[in-house]
Amino acid sequence: MKLLTLLIAAALLTVSSVFAAAEAAAPKDSKDAGKAETFTGWGQCAKCSLGLTASCQGALVVTKDGKEETFFLAQNPLSQDYHSNLCSGQMEISVTGVAKGPVGEREITASKIEAVKKK
Repeated sequence: MKLLTLLIAAALLTVSSVFAAAEAAAPKDSKDAGKAETFTGWGQCAKCSLGLTASCQGALVVTKDGKEETFFLAQNPLSQDYHSNLCSGQMEISVTGVAKGPVGEREITASKIEAVKKK
């Protein structure tokens, strides 16, 4: 019985060491650091305009270096209030907030959303 307990303890210690080492070795994505950034692009409804979600949600399509990336706006009071501007079409907007997640599933928790004024 003591041998079995010792083997289980050793196995748990080994597994936890492997996970800790993998976490320490994993590269940190600078975009997941929790720093607020400003993104400018075309605000649209992820359901009605883009067909990417089952329910209405704000999305921002940003073009950078010739590549488009879609950011979903996290559901918070600010993005929900602004959604009525996006659900009927698209408009160029600037969103300030914290972006997180992998490319293709990135989400912005917006702290400021405003229409881009044409000069």
